[in-house]
Amino acid sequence: MPTPSPTTATHIIDLGALDAEQAREQLGSKEKFWVDIEIDGETATWLFKQSKRFESTGQVIGDHWSEHLASRLMRCAGVPAHVTRLARDAQGCWGVLCRNVLRSQTEQLVHGVELLIRRASAHGKVYRAEMNYPTGYDVGRVYRTLHELCGDDGAQHFADMLLLDTWLRNADRHDENWGIIRVAGGAARPCPAYDNASCLGRTLTPSYMQDLLDGRRHGLDAFLARGKSAFTHPDTGRRLTHEEALLLLAQEHGAREWLRRRLDIVAGMHERAAAEVEAVLGAAGCGDTEVRFVLTLLDQSLQRITRCIA
Repeated sequence: MPTPSPTTATHIIDLGALDAEQAREQLGSKEKFWVDIEIDGETATWLFKQSKRFESTGQVIGDHWSEHLASRLMRCAGVPAHVTRLARDAQGCWGVLCRNVLRSQTEQLVHGVELLIRRASAHGKVYRAEMNYPTGYDVGRVYRTLHELCGDDGAQHFADMLLLDTWLRNADRHDENWGIIRVAGGAARPCPAYDNASCLGRTLTPSYMQDLLDGRRHGLDAFLARGKSAFTHPDTGRRLTHEEALLLLAQEHGAREWLRRRLDIVAGMHERAAAEVEAVLGAAGCGDTEVRFVLTLLDQSLQRITRCIA
């Protein structure tokens, strides 16, 4: 997947200019809808996801910029992720457009939860995600599942995704937020990372961000340390921190060297990452506090990962 163009970081799509024939569903004030739209000379199907607001202040939560920025940073690091654009709907509400990851009607997205249930059944076991999630949802189970279905490409994609999720502090890589793409009559491939919004402190208010930057509320490093991944310990069922999940994959599943290679790429894109942060958050109307917070978070998070898998 090619590195995203810097010009697309700040381009805001105005969905209010669409006519009724372009929308697959009535636009109205729905929080999510699919739309066929031409962007950069190519017509494709995109999902619009409207950002929510804080109930107390009415301020927009940063789902739009976090989804857009996270997906761009992943692609800059060479990790396949869905293509996104900042957008506003017909009512002027902020949101993000996410391009359909399927290339044709012959392809099918199979979510992780279905894959885990099938794999458990094939081994005479039960994966009851709907009853006891997240207990039983561990990195080894996902790593082995993707390796069996997609070979080394699948295993490496999961390792990459876990590393980038740790850098971005994405706590929402649950069993419906990854999958494979099956082609009718053909092989499967890992699906590009999608639903990447739950990261970068996007639900924090600017005042809370400033407190963390100033060392109040125990400071940013403590905030990062107590952040949880979506994964649990395979023996105890305890929810793992980001670094614990990454270390488990590195130590027990032989992924350390691959993780180090991808980490070197992330560490080498400091200037590009900073430019992406400033461009995306600036286009989304964020202030200096949000920009400084995200830049500092990425820097400290990278330091924590380096110590973890050194």
